[in-house]
Formats: sequence, C-alpha cells, structure tokens
Amino acid sequence: VDCDWSSDVCSSDLRSAPTLWQLQPMALNFKLASAATRSDNPQHTLLVVDDDQAILFTLRNFFKRHGWHILEADSISAAMKLFDANRDYIDAMVVDYQFDGKQTGLDLVVFVQGRKRNLPCVVISGQWEPTKTPRDEPGKNLFYRAKPFELPGLLALVERLTKPGPGRVGPS
Repeated sequence: VDCDWSSDVCSSDLRSAPTLWQLQPMALNFKLASAATRSDNPQHTLLVVDDDQAILFTLRNFFKRHGWHILEADSISAAMKLFDANRDYIDAMVVDYQFDGKQTGLDLVVFVQGRKRNLPCVVISGQWEPTKTPRDEPGKNLFYRAKPFELPGLLALVERLTKPGPGRVGPS
C-alpha cells in the first residue's frame, strides 16, 4: 500500500483517487487509538467502526492527521461497548453498513442515537452504487456515502456536522 499523506491519497496507485477497498488488509485489533491534538478544538472525537482492517487503518490515520481523537471498533458489539464507555466524548461516528451476522451499521446508529440524540452518523458501504446510495437524512443527522469516496470529502462532512453554530445539522 502506498500512501502519500500530503495529497490525501491512499491506494495501490497514487495517481488515482483514494479507493478504500484496494488497500491490503492490515493486522489491527479493536483498540483505543492515541489521540492527536486538534488546534481548533481538542474535544472532537470520532468513533470509526468497520470490519475491514484496511479501512480502519486508513480512516484512523487520515482523521488523526487532521487532529481528531479516534476511537475504533471492528464489530457492532465492540462499538456498542466502546460507545457506552465514552458516550460523553464522542462527537460523530463513521460506520460501515455491512457486518458479519444479523446486525448492520444502521442498528448501531439506532443504538448510539438512542443514547445520544442526534449524534452525527455517516454510514459507508461498498455495496451501494453512487447513484443508488440512500438519501441523506439531515433531520436525523444521518448521512450515507458509497465506497470509494474521497477522504477530504468525508472529513469536510464530519467537520461540518460537528462544527458549533450555523452549518451544524444537529443541536449545538
């Protein structure tokens, strides 16, 4: 895997846009990642949930590089435990749609938003075609993105959703 962090491209070919499923799986376990210092607001924490280790690695490193605290899990059950232990600190969540078993990323969205109303959530999936991705639901602070997507676009969305005041969808 080649990564050029200065241009926000991580893929097997640096001339292409970031294509998350081209990355080779990394041997990573569910864990609390160390937090980077965010100059404009050190309290912003993102929960990232995906069973694909390469995507966890990519999202963790990308958001950390942009000053976010990252909590990550590779399963719905691990994410639920991590959320319950850290709910007061989590500002947004990015979660994959498809997991092994019966639960989906939307089940996790219902779980976290039931405990922290209007938590901004972005559901990502490689199963959706960009033209058939579910419609965003701003009233529920629920947004959808089809893989592959551009990492800077995901960052911009999450930052807009967690920014206090105008532009934020949920309550400040």
